[in-house]
Amino acid sequence: MSFIFLSVLILLYLFVRFFHNWRPDSWPTTSFQLPPYQIHRGYCGEGLQENTLEAFREAARRGYSMIELDVQLSVDAVPVVFHDTDLMRLAQRPEKISDLTQQELKTYANAPSLEDVLTDKDVPRFINIEIKNRSIKDQRVALKVIEVVKKLNVHHRIIFSSFNPITLRTLWKNLPEVPRALLATNDDSDPDSRIYLRQFWLGGFAHANMLNLDKKMITPSLMKRLSERKIPVAAWTVNDQDMAHILRNKGVVSIITDLELH
Repeated sequence: MSFIFLSVLILLYLFVRFFHNWRPDSWPTTSFQLPPYQIHRGYCGEGLQENTLEAFREAARRGYSMIELDVQLSVDAVPVVFHDTDLMRLAQRPEKISDLTQQELKTYANAPSLEDVLTDKDVPRFINIEIKNRSIKDQRVALKVIEVVKKLNVHHRIIFSSFNPITLRTLWKNLPEVPRALLATNDDSDPDSRIYLRQFWLGGFAHANMLNLDKKMITPSLMKRLSERKIPVAAWTVNDQDMAHILRNKGVVSIITDLELH
């Protein structure tokens, strides 16, 4: 009986120490400091389509130094910049991203490859690459992104973000010099709203440097707890200037927005 009790105490200690109260990895010394604002999927006003070179270039023209974008794999294993799993919303086509080649995605939906964006001279210098992947076992998208980043030697310009702690751990193993942000939301309608993300239990396992949180999650008490553990926080998607100022005053280091906020 005493052995069982001791085992429970040890497991409880390990849970609190390594899962509940983890602390972030140190910010890589070769990386940049986050600007106050990141443009979500590029600047998409005035008829511009999200996650396109045109939207990213317009963000730069409007004075923004950082964009956020989404990456997943085409059927020919090219990291492409696109948010949805299919083309219905943006191109009124039923095909899934994973069933089309990179060239087909560019033709049908104006979707650039990640390499297109990282080599374009007119987009903002700094880029938040959100890797879209819900699989536990399949980490091909992360590994292909790693190939592109190493090929182009752009580790000093980017951060990674993902709802998938295993994806972040894969990125840490291969590119530890690139910061990693664990994403979380408490929106019950979002399939990525999972208790282990809402409670940040796997932040240590993922070797996260920071959290990127749904703005609805952020409260003074939460920010106090995270501040005590020295965990930086970015907030998404904030489209109100007053709310942006409130969140910045609470300690949020970077605001991810669709609009022109300053």
